[in-house]
Order: sequence, then C-alpha cells, then structure tokens
Amino acid sequence: MGIRLAQPSVPPKKNKQNQKHMESGMILVKGDISGIQDFIFNVKSDGAARELKARSFFIKLLIETSMQSILDKFDIDPQNYSNYKISTSGGSFILKLPHSTDAESKLFEVQSNFTKALQATGLNISFAFVDYETAQYNKCLIALNHENRKAKYCYYSHDRSFFEPFQKTALSNNWMVIYELISRKNAFKIEKSNTIGLKLSDISIELAGYKITFNNEGEGSQLENFLESLIPRNEFGSIKTFEVLARDDKKIGDERNGNCRIIVNGGKDGIEKLGILAMDVDGLGTYLENIHSETAHKEIDQRLNTFFNLTLRSLINNAALYYRSKCNTNIPLFSDKIYSVTAGGDDSFFVGKWNTILDFASKINQEFTKEFSRESLTISAGLVIVDSKFPVVRFAEKVDHALKKAKYGYNTKGNLCILNEVIPWSFLPEIDRRRQKLYHYLQSAILTKGMLEQARQNIQGVRNFEAFDLEDFWKLSYSLREMDSANSKEIIGWLKKDIEESISAQSPLEKKIYRLRLSLAARLAEFDKRK
Repeated sequence: MGIRLAQPSVPPKKNKQNQKHMESGMILVKGDISGIQDFIFNVKSDGAARELKARSFFIKLLIETSMQSILDKFDIDPQNYSNYKISTSGGSFILKLPHSTDAESKLFEVQSNFTKALQATGLNISFAFVDYETAQYNKCLIALNHENRKAKYCYYSHDRSFFEPFQKTALSNNWMVIYELISRKNAFKIEKSNTIGLKLSDISIELAGYKITFNNEGEGSQLENFLESLIPRNEFGSIKTFEVLARDDKKIGDERNGNCRIIVNGGKDGIEKLGILAMDVDGLGTYLENIHSETAHKEIDQRLNTFFNLTLRSLINNAALYYRSKCNTNIPLFSDKIYSVTAGGDDSFFVGKWNTILDFASKINQEFTKEFSRESLTISAGLVIVDSKFPVVRFAEKVDHALKKAKYGYNTKGNLCILNEVIPWSFLPEIDRRRQKLYHYLQSAILTKGMLEQARQNIQGVRNFEAFDLEDFWKLSYSLREMDSANSKEIIGWLKKDIEESISAQSPLEKKIYRLRLSLAARLAEFDKRK
C-alpha cells in the first residue's frame, strides 16, 4: 500500500447519545502534498521566472486532479462536486464523502496512481480519513490532522513495488510547457484518460489517469482565479525576467509647454536588487481546528482563496500612485512589476524590485488586516534582498528562514523580517517616513552617504542598552557634524524618542525595534540612493 490510510487511533465515540448527530455514513478525507518547496525552487537561475510559475501551477493542478479522482472513485456526480469540497489551501484539501466498506481501498487505488505518476518529481501526496460527526466537527478535524501526520511518516510502508527501479527518462520534465499553456489560454478542463503516469506536452497534461486540456473558450476552471496566470510583461508583451525586474526603473515626466507626457517603465530608483517575499497566515491551522461547523469552514476557506487570488490580482493590477498635479496622471504601483510564485492559498511567494516588493508587502498586510479583522488573523512575511543572478534554490532557503524568524522568533504574531530584523507591521510606517526624509537629505546633499553610514553604525550601539548613554548621542552628533544644525538635531531627536519609548515598551520585540528604527530607516535610505 502506498500509504497507510488509517482510521483515527481514538475516533469519536458512536454511543447512542451522539449517534443521531453522525452525518449519515460520511467521512472526512484529507489530501496533503509533501516536497512542495524543493519541487518548485530547485531550478536553474536561467529561465527561472517561467519555470517557477509552471511548477507552482502544477501544484494547483495536482490538487484539483487528485480531488476529482477521489470524487469520481466515490461515484460523485460532477454537477455536485462543490457540495463535497470543504477546503483547498496550502497544498492540501479536505473532502466530505459517503462512507463505504471499501473506502480505504478506493483511496489506496487513487493513492497508488498518483504515487506512480509523481515518482520522478520529488512530490508525494498522502491521504487520510476519519468518520464525520457534525456535532463534533472541530474534534473530527483534529483527528483528521493527526491521521494525516501519521500517514506521512509511513508513506511507502505497505507497497514494496515503489522501491523498484523506474525509468526516469521516460517522464517528460519539460515543465516550461505548463507556463506556455497558462500564458496563452484562459481556462482548463480535467477529464479521465488512460495515462496512469505523468506526461507533459504542448497541448495537454496527463496525470494519474486524467487529462488536463487548456482552451480559450472559457470552458472549465478559469485561469484568472489562479494568481500564477498573472504574468508581468514588458511593452512588447514578453515576460519580464528577474534581471529586468531588478533594474533601475525610472519614472520620467515631461511637462514642457503644458505637454503632459509620462513615460513609465517599472518600479523605483535605487540599488538594482530583487526583493524575495514569502508570506504566511499566522496560526491558521489552530484557528481552523477550532471551527465548529462545516459551513463556517467552507466560508473562511472561500474568503482566504478569494483574498490570495482575486484580491491580490486586483491589488497588483489596479493599485496606483498619483504622480503630478499638472499631468493629472496615475502611475501603476505594481502592475507588471510583481512576479507571483504561489505554493498554496494562505502561503504566497513574490519576486520584484526590492523597494516595490516592500511596498507590496505592506499593502498586502493592510488589506489582509481589514478583511480578517473579525477573525483576529494576522499575516507574517519574510523579505530578503538579493542580486538578480542569485541562485533560486538559495534565495528560497533564505526567505524561508526569514519567514520562520518573523513567525516564530518572538511570542507576537503579524511581523515582517527584513534585513535580518523582525519588525511588527505597525512600526513600518514610521520607519518608512524616516527613510524618505533621510533619502531627501541625501538627494539634496544635506547629508552624504558616508555621513549616513557612519551615523547608522553608531546607532547600532544603542540596541542592547536599557538606559541612556550620552556617548551614543555624542557619537551620532559627531557623525552628523557637517550637517545643518536643525536637521541633525531632528535625527538626534528621533534617537532620543526611540530610546525613551524602548524603555517603556512591554514586549521584548518592541524594546528592540524602537532602538533600531533609525538604523533600519538609514539602511533602506542607503539602498534607495545607491546605484
């Protein structure tokens, strides 16, 4: 057997008192994909943009196809598929299905087909199921997650045939054809076929007994519901490479003789580096395990999927910055400047110019907070700044480390990790305000890059002190000695305020970040100015 599909070790008791609450002969089934990060990001840097998107979308196809395969195996009418789907997010799904004496063997047959199809990809998809009791829905979810964890640990334990040699060369690994399909079509359909393995061609994808075909007639699932189908392009319609995204894209305005001609080519000025952004909802698993009904579970799952696909698509396409009063022109903030690489619903991955990505991360947090304030859900992010030629597999590791630091480095949730420092989202506006002021000083030659760097190094000395140390102010004053007195006093005043607020702050994270606000702002201003 490809994986142990076991009943829970401690299933909900079926005594006379709660038997009447049991959903008549129903089970909950969970499918969960392993190996997603290694599969998506283990690519060469050349052509990485296309292949990352193709591999990420394959994960979505795998979820959709495996759900359909299970529903077909349990003889569910295709017209009623949606009634049996509870959630799809983060590389997993949950279905509600009618119980049968051969439920385990049906799931095993599906499992076996997908294991064979995926054997050369490094991906695995595991299945587990439990009895469904409506009166104790959250307990059923806890039991289901427990069974799923057990299933992952004994993936190949019941079928030795999966340890036999196989012909890897027989499998097409031309993932780029998926990118070509999603870039040229607007919908896809999943239908049964006779191909048990995995075959990729320029017209279709065959996977574990199913054939996925793409069309421009809008038949089937709409690609606009999947963020992977949003592709940043240049003025000629070609996809932007990571190198192009990282370039010094300038906004140029020409208002001579009342002629309002605006030329826009991408993001902001500053150092030509990529920003790699990974975001994840905090504590979502725990939140879902406390949901007490299938209806509530479906509702939150739909809202999350809408946010991480449609809302973010709209944000990328429509967010604009008012440029000049004379020209009365709005300039796109993110359109064709953000490269979306998503692995699941609530966990997302983006690439773009570092300062554009930082603005984008802040905007996502603002929109997420508004949408899910009632549930008190928060989102954390890791953002790393790298060269456009930096190996993909390495920047994936770096941003994953940054995300984990943001989520688990402190006992507070809803943080951003940037420049290897964890920042509560609430601190970002003040850091950005100071960053812009320092950048203005640099642009106006009120402050030199050398003075700012020396000042930033001196500021670092205050991070671990619990009280004022006059030496820190003297050092900072000396660094800014060539600056106008009023402006230098303003910067020194920022540091004084930071230390005062740090002393009165309650959480260890806030104590630390109050003392680092000026240093972080200075570092970002240096990046804004540097070429």
